[in-house]
Amino acid sequence: MEFKSNHITNSKFYGKFYNTEKMNIIFDDEKRMQRWLDVEVALLESQCELDIVPKYIVDKLKEVADIKKLDCNEIKKGIENTGHSLFPLLKEWGKNLTSEYTNYIHYGATTQDIEDTSQMLEIKNILEILLKDMEDILDILENLSIEHRNTVIVARTHGQQALPTTLGLKIAQWLDESMRNYERLRRCQHNSTVSQLFGGVGTMAAFDGRGHKLIELFSKKLNLKNPEISWYSCRDRIIEILFAFTSTSGCFGKIANEIIELNKDEIGEISEPFIKGKIGSSTMPHKRNPEVCEQIVTLSKLVKANFYTSLDTFILEHERDYRGVRTEWVSITDSSMYLSKVLELIKFVLKGLKVNKENINRNLAASKEKIMSESLMFWLSKKIGKSEAHKYIYEVSMDIAENGGSVIDTIKSDYPQFDQEIDFVTDPYKYIGEADKIITNIITKKRKMKEENINE
Repeated sequence: MEFKSNHITNSKFYGKFYNTEKMNIIFDDEKRMQRWLDVEVALLESQCELDIVPKYIVDKLKEVADIKKLDCNEIKKGIENTGHSLFPLLKEWGKNLTSEYTNYIHYGATTQDIEDTSQMLEIKNILEILLKDMEDILDILENLSIEHRNTVIVARTHGQQALPTTLGLKIAQWLDESMRNYERLRRCQHNSTVSQLFGGVGTMAAFDGRGHKLIELFSKKLNLKNPEISWYSCRDRIIEILFAFTSTSGCFGKIANEIIELNKDEIGEISEPFIKGKIGSSTMPHKRNPEVCEQIVTLSKLVKANFYTSLDTFILEHERDYRGVRTEWVSITDSSMYLSKVLELIKFVLKGLKVNKENINRNLAASKEKIMSESLMFWLSKKIGKSEAHKYIYEVSMDIAENGGSVIDTIKSDYPQFDQEIDFVTDPYKYIGEADKIITNIITKKRKMKEENINE
């Protein structure tokens, strides 16, 4: 059996871990070539409306603008022989037609007009898919934050136990960040998906004074915005899109990493779903590794790497410089595939998130001496002042850390008249502040955003 895959995203063995079928369909070679033909046809139809190209010419060229009717092997050979990405397709398109028809193929446009416009159509499709997945994820996070709004857990700062919080508040924070990324993707969809049709150097000289009207018609047919000026060497829109991809994948990479951390044996509070039959180790049969979360983190790093590459396209030469486009053919394609897989995997993880309340309560009880220090300090500050209270709690805590013992018992010994008060202020379930109100605010904001988007 022979396997010829040479990129991880289309590997017959491992591709499904890096890519989704939804993205494969968009970036299929023949689909891309067909999209270029569709853009060329939209140009012809727009030119016809302005009496630049006769209708019978457009009808005939449109009839044969079908990649399935063309010889892809000839196109491939042509690209290899000419080094040109588009010309061989145009040649194959018109190979059985007379010059009466072929003279109007690609009339007045430059290659980058067609390929940039087509790439924006791809991006538009990509964003539609990603936004739908994001909406599903936002709903899952909302439900989880509600379900666990009263699940008190240990909060950690700088890798150390800090204070009590709730799992619902932690998840609400994930929700809020995810909402911002959703809005970033929406802004890209609304503001960055533009056409390109300005000719060789951006002057529209070949369109005989009708360029502005032509690009308006052309953009409308393709449901893209009119950029009003060429952007051949100005790739900031693409960079902004890739930043939105990076921010989104980074958010879910962080969530996945947090689940990995809280799944460690010594913590064991939450974990990704486990499906029987999954193998964690070839030599340690007991292992149940967080493989899905690890893959999410890996993919988020790959998206970030592509964003870094895209930053080089800020600096391009003169009126046109194809180095930017060729970079984007990699960065947009790979990042879209990786991000799509991130969204698929994080949906799986969050839908089946395992919450071990027994371990959560165990960890709360075991860390009670530490995580209630703030509560104790503010209670004591009402009696001896904050500075003195901080100094006292600090000295007791440091002594216990070095020599053993109990912070709470020591304080009770020093302040025996306040036993019941000390018990109350060292109850982690009573020291979660306004967590529930914060969760409610975020859920309200999310629902309002969803309603506004529906009504647009």
